[in-house]
Amino acid sequence: MPLPYSKTDIREKFDTGAIRRGNDCYLNGKVISVNYVAASLLVSGVIRGSAGERYDVWVQIQPRGGHINFQAACTCPVNKL
Repeated sequence: MPLPYSKTDIREKFDTGAIRRGNDCYLNGKVISVNYVAASLLVSGVIRGSAGERYDVWVQIQPRGGHINFQAACTCPVNKL
């Protein structure tokens, strides 16, 4: 099932630092796992930090009358996405 958002939605809702950190994690093989639960529109994953520690990440997708909102959290030191 395709995710109910676009790259434009992401760029509008997340700051450039969060997007840069996410891209860095992906491009450098730091993503350990990703899970998408379509029924609850929840994306979760595990990321490997710079010292090898593991961090949990969650993004709740919230469709709102033709718009998309995201609620995000992580166990990382930055604690914001």
